[in-house]
Amino acid sequence: MQENIAFAHERLGITTDYLNSDAIANYMQMADQSSYTLGGADGRLSAYEFSEFLHETIYMWYANDNSHPGWREGMQLHIGNSINRTRDTIMQLLPMSDESNILHYDVNYVIGKIFTVMERLNLASYDDLINKFNDSYNPPPPTTQQPPPPPPPPTTQQPPCGDFIPTTGTTGPNGRPRPPRSYNHCRNCDGDEPISTEQLRTYPLNELRILPSGNCITNDNLQELRAYAAYQGERAKDPINMDDYIGEDYEGGRKSRKAKKSRKAKKSRKAKTSINK
Repeated sequence: MQENIAFAHERLGITTDYLNSDAIANYMQMADQSSYTLGGADGRLSAYEFSEFLHETIYMWYANDNSHPGWREGMQLHIGNSINRTRDTIMQLLPMSDESNILHYDVNYVIGKIFTVMERLNLASYDDLINKFNDSYNPPPPTTQQPPPPPPPPTTQQPPCGDFIPTTGTTGPNGRPRPPRSYNHCRNCDGDEPISTEQLRTYPLNELRILPSGNCITNDNLQELRAYAAYQGERAKDPINMDDYIGEDYEGGRKSRKAKKSRKAKKSRKAKTSINK
C-alpha cells in the first residue's frame, strides 16, 4: 500500500487534469440552494453547507460501488464520518477563511485535496475523479440538432427540342447568319453554345445567330470570331465545321423587300422611258 501511495504522489504534477472553474461555481450554487440550514440559498456558502453537500454528493459517489472498495471507509477516516466533522476538516484545510462564507478558491482547494487523498490511498484515480466532477457539474452543452437544409428549388426543365429545321440561305458553305425563329432552328438546341459552353437555351433567340453548320452561336461571340479572323487576314470559319466559311449577315425582313420593290420600280420606269423615246 505504501508503495502505491508513493507512486501516486510522484505521478501528480502540473500536467495533471484539473478542476474546471465553472464546475466549481456550479457546485457552490447547488450546495447553497440545497442546504437544509436556515441560511440556505442566500448567495453565501458556509463551511457547514459545503460539508452537507459533500456528504450528499462526492462522499456517496462510490459508497455502494464494489468497483471502489474502501471508498466509504476512506472518506469517513480522512474527511469525516459526520457533517460536523467534515466541516472541521474543511476549516483545518482553510485556517484563514471565513467559516460563514467559503469562497471559490477555497472550494477548489478542498475538493482537489479530497481527490488527492483518495488517489494516495489507492481508492480511485485522481484523473478519473477530476473528470467525473467536471462532467457532473459543468457538462458540455448538448449538441443542437441542425435542421435539415431546405430542399433545392425545383429545376425548371424546358421541354425537349423538336427536330432540327434547316434555315434557307443560312446553312451550308458561306451561310449567312441570321437569328433563329425558334430553338429548333439550332442544331445544338439541346446542347451548348460553342464558345461559352453554356446551355444554348439560356440565351434569348434574338441574341443568337445560325452558323453554316446549323448550330447557333451568340452574336457577340460571332463578332469576336470575325474580328479575330480579320486580324489574321482571313475569313471567319464555322467553329463546328471548319470547312465552312461564315458569310455576311443575312439581310432579311421588310427593309429588304422594300429595296427589291424599289429596284423593280426603277427598272419599270426605265423601260417605259425607252419605249416612249
